[in-house]
Amino acid sequence: MLKRKALLLIMTIILVLINLNGCINKETPESNKPILIKVLTWNEKEFFERYGNVFLATHPNFDLETILIPEYLKPGEDLNQAIERIIINESPDVVSLNMEFYDYLREKRLLEPLNPFIKRDNLDLSTYTPSVIEFLQDNQNDLFGLTPTFTGKAIYYNKKLFADNNIPEPTDLMTWDDIFELAQRFPKSLNNNNTPVYGFYHKDMANSFLFGLSIGEGSGVTLYNNNTFTLNTEAWNNIFDNVVQCVETKSCYEAKDTNQGNVITNNSNMDIQSYPFLAGNIAMAIDDSTLYKLMINNDKYKNLEWGVVSYPVSSEYPDTGNMIDINEIFSINSSSAQIKESWEFISYINGDSYAKLIQRINPYELPVRENTIENSDPQMLAFYKVLHVNSNLTNKLRKLPKKVLSKIDESSKKYMTEIYNKNMSIQEALEAIENELQLTINEELKN
Repeated sequence: MLKRKALLLIMTIILVLINLNGCINKETPESNKPILIKVLTWNEKEFFERYGNVFLATHPNFDLETILIPEYLKPGEDLNQAIERIIINESPDVVSLNMEFYDYLREKRLLEPLNPFIKRDNLDLSTYTPSVIEFLQDNQNDLFGLTPTFTGKAIYYNKKLFADNNIPEPTDLMTWDDIFELAQRFPKSLNNNNTPVYGFYHKDMANSFLFGLSIGEGSGVTLYNNNTFTLNTEAWNNIFDNVVQCVETKSCYEAKDTNQGNVITNNSNMDIQSYPFLAGNIAMAIDDSTLYKLMINNDKYKNLEWGVVSYPVSSEYPDTGNMIDINEIFSINSSSAQIKESWEFISYINGDSYAKLIQRINPYELPVRENTIENSDPQMLAFYKVLHVNSNLTNKLRKLPKKVLSKIDESSKKYMTEIYNKNMSIQEALEAIENELQLTINEELKN
């Protein structure tokens, strides 16, 4: 009888242990399950190569899943509205987008402010490029996103062309007026040969109206405010006078001239089409920092004597320009259920450890934190010289109705052609464009 009771007791204990073990086994996978962060991005491969793989290797308790924007787009849909729809419907935790979408989503209040986390973690923003931080902040100095890299713009110049023509080389923080005056001083062809020489190049020169707007934006000139267009002003007249003169005297290189004579013949055509400065017959070119990286990392351009100085400014705003592009701003969806966990991802890729890897992982963009650059060429600092960025004009134009944007394109092409055909003065053309745009916006406001 005692043996039977003992046997029953042992069996009971075994059953309890089995059940307990089963409960433990059921709970363990759940407790060890990685924290899943969903990231809205354009390209899964690039995301993991640049950010995801490194983060996962250092954060084994996390997992990452991408929500790819192209898979959710509808034909003809406005991209801003499409991304807003995707965020609402698919509920990503982290959003990785460029400057234009960042502005739109911030204004729609879809992004979580990061200041509380930055303050809690004592993240030192003084080490970040001022122009980048300024763009990311709103009027109350709240940040809704961070980025570890950016693409800068600067003036590249051909040292040989300057030396051969006894023209002083450009310097940091020159004004636009100085740049255009310098461009006019170059001869129109190389000595002993018919290869054309150009004093200046900017990628927007194919559309000189857009080029003029770009100069005006960086110079703080107003085009549209309080439902009123103001294009026929002294400031805009001066800007377009410089642009038109540069084109008419052939001091400015236009994209349509790509196949004209090249000094350097061993470059790939693809490189020259992307960066005409590499042809060797352009004295100054405003281009982005990917050209800098291309030249310092490629031996076939070692015979091109070149230098780089900061982006041009205006005399009214001597430390301001529109000289940065940001392709990947990381933000937190304000509706995310994992805001703190999302911040851990964003803080890592914007922190000290990741900063040391940036130039190896993403060699064609610039580190946003200048103090993390190792063994850098002093010329690289030219991309960090301009302290403030002005994107007010772009932001205002982006909010205009499509009919008004179409009218800007239509009117500018028509009246810029009238200027070049000598049928209208610059002032007359700007006044005509302003009048047509004002009529169009007035009609839209009535509807």
